[in-house]
Amino acid sequence: MKCRYFISVMFFFLVVVELFLAYALFCSAREKPLAHIYVDIASTPSLFQMVDLIQRPENEPKYAAWIRFTHPVSKDTLRRINLQKSLIKDGNPNYLNVIKKELSAFYQKYKNYDFTIHLNYHQKWMWDSILNIIPKNQVKNLYFYEDSIGYFLWKGWNASSISYIKNYPTIFCFSHHDVVLKKYPVFRSLHTQQQNIFNQVFHMDDSKKEILYQLSGLDNNILSKLVNGREYVVFLDDPNMNIKSAFSFLDNIMYQNPELRSMHWIYKNHPRGGRFRKTLDVLRSRVSSVIVIPEKIPFELLIIAGLNPKYVFGYSSSTFFSLNQKNILGYMPRPYDPYIGPLIDLGILSNSLIIK
Repeated sequence: MKCRYFISVMFFFLVVVELFLAYALFCSAREKPLAHIYVDIASTPSLFQMVDLIQRPENEPKYAAWIRFTHPVSKDTLRRINLQKSLIKDGNPNYLNVIKKELSAFYQKYKNYDFTIHLNYHQKWMWDSILNIIPKNQVKNLYFYEDSIGYFLWKGWNASSISYIKNYPTIFCFSHHDVVLKKYPVFRSLHTQQQNIFNQVFHMDDSKKEILYQLSGLDNNILSKLVNGREYVVFLDDPNMNIKSAFSFLDNIMYQNPELRSMHWIYKNHPRGGRFRKTLDVLRSRVSSVIVIPEKIPFELLIIAGLNPKYVFGYSSSTFFSLNQKNILGYMPRPYDPYIGPLIDLGILSNSLIIK
């Protein structure tokens, strides 16, 4: 009797142990919940980080610090997408210290999570500040974005970051995907993944685009003026633009194509140039309608919104890497312009469009 009792107890004990081991194995194999971190100080990569964020599951927590997008966003929207937006203020020179403090608190709140971390590939000086907060074994993917459209084509590949890439499961997000991979096969040799940054845009419905407009600060009043069906032209200003030369070139184009005067014109200054310059008054004296959009709004947002401009005119900018040659009215080069060669190679720019 005692022997049977002992055998029963041992059998029960072994079953319990097996169940415990099976549960432990299940827990170790089960993926941790996921949280997401987005940090950038440039406009265009911030925009595409927003696109990624919006398409993540709403129940996954997110932290974002976009230095050029510090405007308030409604609490309802933040709750809806589960986003903790940094409290950094526009122009705060100590923004990195603020981000590190906020991010440390974010990690403590979700320290049992794995993380995706989204950074600017060309802001290496910021990486350690972020990556030192999140343990390496909790980084599910490290996403690197190019600083502007076409950046890898005109700036080149910086091999000094290979040690980081080898230590993290890395995904590169950039434009002109096929051309870059052909020019820099190192991307594939490092066994990284690559994403065409525009691909995710095609999966955005209107409700997600509305959230994107809020995060980027595109005012609905401005947006409504742009969606009334009229074709429009974008004027890209810059503090270094020679106004006399620019309008001499533009006046000649308008003389040949008078319909340009009656089209909507969108004025956008470069982020470093402030809201607008006297260029705006000169433009208003020549056309019937000018809409000013905030200088921090990336041009690519208009494309994402489905508001592809018919024409673009303006100062040397990475914006032109998002265009086709048929869309360009004129291009004013900067001194020692790094964009012209790659733009001509891509067939986007021709010598006849360059303002001498």
